[in-house]
Parts: sequence; structure tokens; C-alpha cells
Amino acid sequence: MRLPAQPTDCRLEGGVECAAAALKPRMRGWLHADVFPLSLVGGIVLIAVSRSAAAVGVCSVYAVSACLLFGTSAVYHRGTWGPRGEAVLRRLDHANIFLIIAAFTAHYTAIVLAAA
Repeated sequence: MRLPAQPTDCRLEGGVECAAAALKPRMRGWLHADVFPLSLVGGIVLIAVSRSAAAVGVCSVYAVSACLLFGTSAVYHRGTWGPRGEAVLRRLDHANIFLIIAAFTAHYTAIVLAAA
């Protein structure tokens, strides 16, 4: 089922999906805006408790990618952008998902290899 672009396009049978489409991006933006400072503080703590230079490096990459993910997503989902701005922010938002996956994988692999 295709979700309507505007909440005014809703029909009675698609009311729940329409309400979810109208509400979810706004809530996601607020949630990511709230999590951004937590990821910043968490990244600083993670770097501070790192025991080696390699751990500091991978923890720094992870912390920066987490901040980029939540910051970009908050800006993208909370604002009203023109077509070009929305397209750029959407690409950045989706690219940051791949960055956080790569950063987590590098972080986890470095910790596991260091323990072995």
C-alpha cells in the first residue's frame, strides 16, 4: 500500500497508515535530536576508557560516525526542505547508516582481535 504524501490525502480505511506516515518522521527527528548529545558524551567516554592508541582510533571513528548519524538524521527529519535540500539530506542520512555499520564493524573487530 502506498502511503500518502500529505495527511489530507487520507481515506477512512488508510487512516492508521496515514497517521503513522505523518507522525513518524517528526518523532524520529526529535528522538535523534535528543540522542545526538548522548552519542557525543558516550563517544567521549568511550575514547577516555580506551587502553591503546588503536582503540582510541577506532573509538574515535565510531563516535564521529554516531554523531554524524544522529545529527544529520535530526536535521533531515525535523526541518522542511526544498526538493534539492531534501535530496541532499536524504543521501547524507542514508550514507551515514552505512558509515555507522562500518564503524561498528571496525570497532568490534578491533576489540575482538586485540583480545585474541
